[in-house]
Amino acid sequence: MTRKIVILTSIYPGKDINETFTPIVHYFTKEWIKMDCEVIVIHNLAFYHKFFYFLASIFSKLIAAFTGTNIPNQRLTQVYKYHLDGVIVIRMPIYKSFPRFRFAKKTIERQEEKIFKELDQSNFIPDIIVGHWENPQLELITLLKKDSRVLLLP
Repeated sequence: MTRKIVILTSIYPGKDINETFTPIVHYFTKEWIKMDCEVIVIHNLAFYHKFFYFLASIFSKLIAAFTGTNIPNQRLTQVYKYHLDGVIVIRMPIYKSFPRFRFAKKTIERQEEKIFKELDQSNFIPDIIVGHWENPQLELITLLKKDSRVLLLP
């Protein structure tokens, strides 16, 4: 029996994603593909007000050294679907007011609906939903689990 897996993550490789961002989740997805699983990655890519990107362009090395995180080098705001090593990836940008803060509740709810729309269009009902990084994945998984359109394993 083929398992259908949805992975929610904030970082995932792509041709226009900063190469310094970790591809660790992609390693798992490739292995699940080899195990005959169907995998869709929902890349919840945070984007901010344009001013933050201006600051990041000037102070990116300082910010990265201070926070220990990589700094995005461009503002990606469009849904983008692509295949990477047999994995279906759907980048779904999600607006965030300030780095390191939580997403607004309304933003999370809209993102959940967008995820369902994409899964419905793909006729993909997951057996398993996996999240990488707490924010916003934990809240999204909670909402997805409550929805009757998803059948989660116990």
